[in-house]
Amino acid sequence: MSIYRQPILVSLSDSNIFVMLQTYDPQNGRSQRFCLSRKTLANQLDHTAEGVTIESDLQNFCSVALVDTDMTFVVYWLHGSGKLQGYQQSFSVPVSKITQVLSGGSVRHLHTQDGLSKARLSFQPSACEAIAGIAKDKLKRHALRRFFRDNLNYGQGEELVIERDTWVNGFYFWSSETPFDGGIVLHETTVIGKDNRPHRKLFYSVHT
Repeated sequence: MSIYRQPILVSLSDSNIFVMLQTYDPQNGRSQRFCLSRKTLANQLDHTAEGVTIESDLQNFCSVALVDTDMTFVVYWLHGSGKLQGYQQSFSVPVSKITQVLSGGSVRHLHTQDGLSKARLSFQPSACEAIAGIAKDKLKRHALRRFFRDNLNYGQGEELVIERDTWVNGFYFWSSETPFDGGIVLHETTVIGKDNRPHRKLFYSVHT
């Protein structure tokens, strides 16, 4: 499978002045950490920045730009002395997740180079049993539906095998084409609704 159809798992976490960016893809493995200025992301969100913002961290470079409802990144991961070597990664993260990070949180987002391609999902019997139970809970059902709508966008023709994970409140998945696997874990938090009252919120996220 072409690298251009392989997924990129993007991790973003708040660290006071900086937002720590790290990626993983099947071809290059786990990247170094890139320290992005929180101000750069905030300026992009409120349209203070004009066009693309370029940042550097050691010998690595990253461009950041707001495009519709996504924050787009192009990162050049470089190494070596004299003759530099490395690779480029291009990916986007929904604005909602960037806002979550700037509020002091951390997120993971699974990006595919080809947004039109979808992986085939193969559910083991244990996963089917778990989903039958989840379907009885409205919040869990909606959270799982949103997860499969927005995540696991692997290359066309690739198969993701999903089974129940008995160690966590969620699932375990692995790819038939690439050495990529992880967990689908249920999280619970409280949000303030439009009625200014706290409400229970459930969501699933990818963990590797």
